[in-house]
Amino acid sequence: MSSPKAYCVFITHQLSVQTFGWQRLFQPLITRLIYRHIKKFDELWIPDYKDRQRNLSGRLSHIKTFPIENYHFTGPLSRFNPDDKIKVNEETGLLVILSGPEPQRTVFEQLITKQLLQSKIKATVLQGKPGEYKTRNKKNITCISHADDRQMATLIKSAEIVLSRPGYSTIMDLSVFGKKAIFVPTPGQTEQLYLAREVKKRGYCYFEEQASFNMVRAIEMSKKYAGLPQLTKNKKLDDLVGKLLSRIQDTPSK
Repeated sequence: MSSPKAYCVFITHQLSVQTFGWQRLFQPLITRLIYRHIKKFDELWIPDYKDRQRNLSGRLSHIKTFPIENYHFTGPLSRFNPDDKIKVNEETGLLVILSGPEPQRTVFEQLITKQLLQSKIKATVLQGKPGEYKTRNKKNITCISHADDRQMATLIKSAEIVLSRPGYSTIMDLSVFGKKAIFVPTPGQTEQLYLAREVKKRGYCYFEEQASFNMVRAIEMSKKYAGLPQLTKNKKLDDLVGKLLSRIQDTPSK
């Protein structure tokens, strides 16, 4: 929310919502509503690389005309710090990260569990159940109900391949470690489908849709992809934050 009494910054990668099929009829209206809202702010920060050839969000952020002139690409943002020294105790092979709303989180977990047991592929499954801190083993699967940021960073860095939903926050987190990944979009979430297609087109990561997902095939295909471009220390963001703090300290409220 903006305020005429303060200097306000809007942070988003969703400047051009990507829709499919009949939903495209509403895309111009959605874009106008987004722009109308952003124009109330003093600055726009976009969490991606400015380079149109080397970026993570594609047409979601890289558009011809921006809603305001004072916009900046900050570089990807992540809860993880590229400079942190994360110790890898043991390579875990496949790491599955479950997330998102029910019932699709459980539907996906059941699909993954069934195929892992059938294939006998060794995997660690992070179930995404906040409030629970349990670890249990089921044949070739190690299930972890929840992990804090430090534990999650260790799991991701230790994994050879990560299987997850392609939410933009997840993609940015995985880019900190330059990971190879397999993405399976949540059914009905058009942004995830667009992002999965985009990273595949750029040669970063493989993806399959949930209805036709095959674990063995996906792992084999993922080996042909380079992995996400690795995020380095974000000096651009440090500069922007520094300038913003100076402005707040030096400028009286509106």
